[in-house]
Amino acid sequence: MWRARFGGVLIAALALAAFADVLTQHNDDARTGANLQETNLTPDNVNKEQFGKLFDCQVDGQIYAQPLVVSSLRIGGAVHNVVFVATEHNSVYAFDADNGQQLWTRNYGRSAPTPNVYWPIPQGYAPYHDLVPEIGITSTPVIDRETNTLYFTNFTQHDVSGGPRWRHRLHAVDLTNGADKFGGPAEINGALPSSLTPPAVPGGTYHAGRHVIATAIYFDPPQQHQRAGLLLLKSGNSRKIVAAFGAHADARPFAGWVFAYDARDLTQKPGVWVSNTDNGPEGGGAGIWQAGMGLTADSEGSFYFMTGNGFLDEATAFGESVLRLRPSGNTIQQEDYFSPCNRQLLDQHDWDLGSSGLLLLAERGWVVGGGKQGRIYVLDKGNLGKASPAGDITCSDTQILQEFQAIWGDPAKHKHIHGSPVYWDGETRGPAIYVWGENDVLRAYPIVGEGSQWRFQAGDPSGQPAWTIGRESSPAHPVSPTASMMTGGMLSISANSRRGGIVWATTPTNNDANAQTVPGIIRAYDASDLSRELWDSYQNRDYDDFGNFAKFTPPTIANGKVYVATFSRQLSVYGLLDGKKRPALPANLVRNPGFEDCTPAPGGVEDCKTGWTGEGRPDVFTVAGNYPHYGQHYGALNPDGRSGAGLFQKIQAPKTGEYLLTAYCATNIPHDDRQLNPERPVRFGVDVAGKKVRDLTVGWNEGYQRFTIRFRAAERQEIKIWYHAPVVKIDFSDPYNRKIIAPPVWAAIDDVSLLSP
Repeated sequence: MWRARFGGVLIAALALAAFADVLTQHNDDARTGANLQETNLTPDNVNKEQFGKLFDCQVDGQIYAQPLVVSSLRIGGAVHNVVFVATEHNSVYAFDADNGQQLWTRNYGRSAPTPNVYWPIPQGYAPYHDLVPEIGITSTPVIDRETNTLYFTNFTQHDVSGGPRWRHRLHAVDLTNGADKFGGPAEINGALPSSLTPPAVPGGTYHAGRHVIATAIYFDPPQQHQRAGLLLLKSGNSRKIVAAFGAHADARPFAGWVFAYDARDLTQKPGVWVSNTDNGPEGGGAGIWQAGMGLTADSEGSFYFMTGNGFLDEATAFGESVLRLRPSGNTIQQEDYFSPCNRQLLDQHDWDLGSSGLLLLAERGWVVGGGKQGRIYVLDKGNLGKASPAGDITCSDTQILQEFQAIWGDPAKHKHIHGSPVYWDGETRGPAIYVWGENDVLRAYPIVGEGSQWRFQAGDPSGQPAWTIGRESSPAHPVSPTASMMTGGMLSISANSRRGGIVWATTPTNNDANAQTVPGIIRAYDASDLSRELWDSYQNRDYDDFGNFAKFTPPTIANGKVYVATFSRQLSVYGLLDGKKRPALPANLVRNPGFEDCTPAPGGVEDCKTGWTGEGRPDVFTVAGNYPHYGQHYGALNPDGRSGAGLFQKIQAPKTGEYLLTAYCATNIPHDDRQLNPERPVRFGVDVAGKKVRDLTVGWNEGYQRFTIRFRAAERQEIKIWYHAPVVKIDFSDPYNRKIIAPPVWAAIDDVSLLSP
C-alpha cells in the first residue's frame, strides 16, 4: 500500500513539474544550443561548494552523439526523466536522468573496427586514426515526442563470402524499450544520374560498390560517414528524417549526400540529393560533417547545412558552401547557396567552411556560421548570396549581411571553429552569440544597432567589451605550447528565459584532440560576464573529473542536471549537491601530475625515475626525448637491437592492507605519427617487495582506457608502479653514430592514483 500510494504521489508531482526536454542536437531545429527553461542552475549556485558530479553511467564505447533528455516518460510502470546515450559500439542506453539507474539498453549490430585494412585511406591518413577503435553510432539521434520514437543511424560490418560488407541503416526505436518500429531499420542507399566517367578503383583496394558506375553515381557505404546530427523536419502533416554524409578521411571519390526518409514508415521520401564534385579537378569532396552539429531547419520547411572541401561549379558541385534545400514532391530541391569569394584557397589549404554547423536566428532572418578560417558569415536566409568572383584569402563577400573574424588567439596557430555558435538574449546584455575556436578563448559577439541596421559588434579583441571575452584558452595547458591544438570549446547555454544565463563548455585539457583521445574539462561561465568563470571540473578534480574529452560533443543541460559525454566509456552527470558532503577520499600516494614528471606527493613517493623497466643493457645506448606533460621517455637497447621506453615510481607502503591502483593509459596519441607495433604490447603493472604482482596489456592504437589493479602490501614493503613500451630497431652499423631506423613509439599514462587502505 505504501509503495502504491507513494508512487501515485510521485507521478502526480512529476506531471505538475515544469520539466524540459532536449530532443535534438543543440536543443532545437535552429541549433541555438540553449535551454531557456532551466530554473535550478543559476550563476549564484554553480560553484565548487554547491555544484559537482553526482554520478557516472557506464556504457560500452565512446560517446560522440550528444545525450538527449525526455522528461516524465513511463517505462516499466514508473515515470522517469530519461537520458538517452548512443555509443560507437552500436548501443543505445536509457538511464534515469536523476539517479543513473539503467532502464534499458540494446545493441544494434557489430560496429566496424578501425583502423580497417579494407577501407581506401589516402596516403598520410593510414592507418585511419580519426575515430578509433570502432565506428557505430556517431551522429546525434533525434526524438519525436509525439510518437515516443528515437531515430538514429548506425554503421555495421558484416562478414560474408568474399570479404566484409558495410551498411548504413536508419533506425526508429521505441523510447520505452528500444524495440524497432515502423518496419525498420531502413537501408541507407541510393544513386543519382550522372554523366561522369567511372573513376579507376585503386589497385588492391576493396570497394563494396564503386562510387560511379556507368551513368549513375552510387552511394558507397565504406567511404561515406554519417557525422552531422539528424534532423526531424516538420512541415504541416509531413515528418521527414534528414541525414547528411561526409567521408572517412576524405578518401576519394566521395561526395556530400543528403537522404530524406518518411518518419512514419522509413521509406526514402522524397529521396536523395548529392553535391557531386567529381567533375572538379580534385575528383571528390563537399562532404557534410559539420563536426557533428545538426542540420538546421526553419519554420517554412527548408533546411540548411555547410559543406567541406571541394569544387564549386554553381550547377552540380558545391564544395565550401552553405546550402538551403527543401523536400518537394519526390525530390529534394536545392533552393539557394552561398560560397565565400576565397573558396579556392579554403579548399587548397583544407580550411573547410563546413567544419562546424549553422545557427538560425529566425526573428532576424539570419543564418550564422563559420569554419576553419575562424570567420563568421551572417547570411539572409531568404537570399543566401550565392558566389561572388573568386579572390585572395583576404577578399570580402559584399553581397551578404556581414562577415568578420571571430577567432583571434595566436596568429601562428589554427583558428578553426568546430563548436557552432550558440545564442542567448539576456536581460542584462541583450542578444549575443557565443563561440570558442581552437587555440583561443571563449568569446561573445553582441548584436547592436537599431531599425534595419542590426549587426554583430565585431573587431579585434582590444576593441571588444570586457564582458565578451573569457580567460582560459583551449586547451588550457597544451602539451606543445607552439603547436596548434584542436578542437576549441563545445558549447551549450542554460537560462531561465532571459535571466541566469550560463555558458557550459567542454574542451581538451592538455593535448590535440584531432586524431587522439585526450583528457577534458567542463567549465561554466556567467553568460553576462565571460571573465567570470563560475566552476570547472578541475577545481575538485578527485570528485568531478570526467576523464576523456568527447570530440565535438556539447554538454546537455536539463532539469538541474548537466550531462557530459566522454571517451571514458561513461556519461558523467553533474548537478547541485544540496548541502550533502561528499565522502572523504583515501590518500592518493601518487598524484598526477606526478607520475611522469616525478613530482612527489607529500609523504608519498620516495623514489621516482623514468628509465628502462625491462631486461636488457641500458648502458649500451639510450634514446631520450622530453615530451611536456608526459615527462621523460627513455629507450634502452635489448640485446636483439630493440629498445624499450618506461616509467616507474617506488614508495613504501604506509600500512598493511589492500591498495587500489588506477591509471588511464593510451597508445594512440604519439608525436610525429609514431605507431606502436601490435605484436609488442605496452605493459602496465605493479611490483611489491621486488616481485611482480600483476600487469596488464594496454591495447594497440587505442585511446585512454582506465586500468585498475587491486593488490595487498604489508607496512614498509616497497611498491613499484611501472609501465613499459617497446620502441624499435637501432642501426648498429656505425658504433659511433647509432641511428634509429624507424620512429620510436611510446605510450602515455595519465591520472595515476594509488589509494591506501
